[in-house]
Amino acid sequence: MLIDDKGRLFGKFNIIDLLIVLVILGAAAGAFYKFGKANVGPIVKQDEIIIKFFADEAPEYAAKAVKVGDVATDDQKNTYFGQVIEEPVIDGSLSYGVNSEGKYVQSSKPGLASAIITVQGKGTKGQNGAVFGGVNYGVGETVVLNVGKSTIWVRVYDVEVKE
Repeated sequence: MLIDDKGRLFGKFNIIDLLIVLVILGAAAGAFYKFGKANVGPIVKQDEIIIKFFADEAPEYAAKAVKVGDVATDDQKNTYFGQVIEEPVIDGSLSYGVNSEGKYVQSSKPGLASAIITVQGKGTKGQNGAVFGGVNYGVGETVVLNVGKSTIWVRVYDVEVKE
């Protein structure tokens, strides 16, 4: 006989005790299923990305302080881009204003310079630029770039995968 006259299973276990044990085991199995295994997406192969940044009005001393090998990061998002691989291309600043005839003209401001900073690092090429550290950077996006000893407001100028 499975259950005796006192409600014990096989004469040893109470049915209520057995139900409590089954509920606890079920809860433990559910918790293990939910939290026991990390839900990691597919591992994405990272490419060598060359990203160029353009500053139209950077302090000239800050642009000239950038050197090959300097580390470049996004100041606001703490994203690591990589290292500068070429000497920056520095020219006169690109400022726009209205002249005496009421026309917009390009000019240059003393003490300011334009610069193109080329950086190479690990990222993933996407449809709208490149992804570094989980953040997408598209052409034209404004970034506060920490590079070497300088901090410069720049825009993403070009993104390409190194061949």
